[in-house]
Amino acid sequence: MATKDTVRPVTEDGKASQFVHSLAARAWRRAMRRPVGRLLHAARRRAALRRVAALRDALESVLVVCQGNICRSPYAAGALRRALHGEFAREIAVRSAGFLDAGRPAPRAAVTAAAGRGVDLSAHRSQRIDPMGVQRADLVIVMDERQERAVRLLFGKPRESILILADLLPAFGEARVIPDPVDQPLETFQRVYGQIDECLATLRAALAPPRG
Repeated sequence: MATKDTVRPVTEDGKASQFVHSLAARAWRRAMRRPVGRLLHAARRRAALRRVAALRDALESVLVVCQGNICRSPYAAGALRRALHGEFAREIAVRSAGFLDAGRPAPRAAVTAAAGRGVDLSAHRSQRIDPMGVQRADLVIVMDERQERAVRLLFGKPRESILILADLLPAFGEARVIPDPVDQPLETFQRVYGQIDECLATLRAALAPPRG
């Protein structure tokens, strides 16, 4: 008679059953991930647009941040500068920075892809994010959740003043991130810059002053 302390061996049938249950659980999680992701993305997108609209009238400075400040954030800053030109009676300063060392140029593929979209990165050199730059910015734009958390924890920036750019994508993707194209081919840069442009079109519309 087995006691409560008896260790029952796992039979081959038991292992097979555990394997089937594991496969079923993973399949269920995969099946649920996309509809749940779509719902979360829609809610985050609405919240991001409300946050941007609340900043619109006082917005004077934007800081765009990515990991190295050689691919995503310099392109996004240049494209946003062009998008906002002439929209406001006041000048809105748009700068970019990253978490790595300063002084590095944009990769050739970045320069080529950006030039095809009207942004010149040929003279760009990376800048390192610093407390003064973060505090001076009315809005900090980041590329993913980790960067958003870093800006909050390292520099004390309130969540209401930070925008995860991927939250403005028209539709839910695989993750809440604008992917880093560094060391990737030109086609990857073109695809990523296309995503950034989609987000910036939404941001521009949210920031545009009401037409009387």
